[in-house]
Amino acid sequence: MVHFQSIGSTNDFAAGLAAEAEKYNAGHSSGKIYLNGSVIIAEKQEKGRGRFERNWVSPEQGLWFTIINNPEIILRDLSKITLLTAASVFSVLERIILSPGINSFNSGASNINLKVKWPNDIYYAGKKL
Repeated sequence: MVHFQSIGSTNDFAAGLAAEAEKYNAGHSSGKIYLNGSVIIAEKQEKGRGRFERNWVSPEQGLWFTIINNPEIILRDLSKITLLTAASVFSVLERIILSPGINSFNSGASNINLKVKWPNDIYYAGKKL
């Protein structure tokens, strides 16, 4: 795990780190660098990007991170990771929100106001998490 107070983009840092590791590994038969599972975290991003290179506002008090993941997966199945991640995060949040004592404003109603906008946006009380 690498933590920054502020960074341009966690994704750019991760991509650069992965490129350097790949270059190093190409020249070494032993003592290779493996980054799979590495997490780059920032308190704030100055140049975050969303889909289609759109500017992503990433102020302090958010959760900004990139996970380096190099799964052995068929390329056509790669998008399933995004869908599974969204479903997993939704499931965890749903359990937290419905847990007694966790959320003092939870009335126990079945409508918890938690939604997924596919492929991976999660909304709670109308606000994108």
